[in-house]
Amino acid sequence: MEFAEKIPVKVPQIVMVDRAKYMIYHKDPAGNTIKFFNYSRTPLPTMVGDQVACTAHWKDFKARPDDIYICRYRYSKCGTNWTWEIIKMLLSSTTEYMKENKMSTMMEIQDLDALDAMSSPRVLNTHLVVHQLPPDVLAKGCKILYLLRNPKDVTVSGFYHHRNLVKVYDYHGDWSNYFHLCLEGKGESRLNFTDEAKKLAELMGVQQNDDFFQRLAQRCDIKNMKAAKQSTFSSDEHALWRDGEARFLRKGITGDGKRHFTVEQNERFDAVLKQRLKGSHLKFIHEP
Repeated sequence: MEFAEKIPVKVPQIVMVDRAKYMIYHKDPAGNTIKFFNYSRTPLPTMVGDQVACTAHWKDFKARPDDIYICRYRYSKCGTNWTWEIIKMLLSSTTEYMKENKMSTMMEIQDLDALDAMSSPRVLNTHLVVHQLPPDVLAKGCKILYLLRNPKDVTVSGFYHHRNLVKVYDYHGDWSNYFHLCLEGKGESRLNFTDEAKKLAELMGVQQNDDFFQRLAQRCDIKNMKAAKQSTFSSDEHALWRDGEARFLRKGITGDGKRHFTVEQNERFDAVLKQRLKGSHLKFIHEP
């Protein structure tokens, strides 16, 4: 929450709001728009589900002391799908993939009854920043995983996500225009997976042996997980994507921005990032 308070975020100009004022549209230089859900003047990723009804009752949400919340700083594509699967494996003492996927625990599209019906410990996901969580979460002292990722890699992954999930975001711009849009608005776990997974296990209060962590590393390799989790998405969810195949897990690598950023884009992005991170001790990993 300290980071969210100290680093100002300049969001792109809102060019139109629908009648219900629940959706906002950000426009790139070529006039292409991306559709977002408007929650308390914060643009959240649009999702298939009744976001309006589900978020309206968050003030009444009852947290549990053993809840675990996966948050990230405002932007998607920070590794929440991957992290959710790892935590579920740690808590269940298995390296078998979960039959469901992260979407089944997204707070924005689950009503209070559905959330209350989930067995403990609940591993819940949200696109909210920490200080926007329902009041009872902080009051109960729940565990919160706050995910941050190299902003350049977030931008590249966000481009493919927003462009390919066409029936949700309805974005048809190219990389150059998307870059300008993000520039206006806008811990590494893979270097030593086992060490980082052990830190997560300690935070969760879970004890596992070295053999378990070796198997966990193999199962949670992004390529293996990506192939295995495709079957957890329904035909309706696959149909939302440009090519008819859900791609919530893409590459999950560090440094993919180098393939997309021009020299000029890289220099501009670095200048903005330096200004936004002024006064922060955060350091991002830019090379694999």
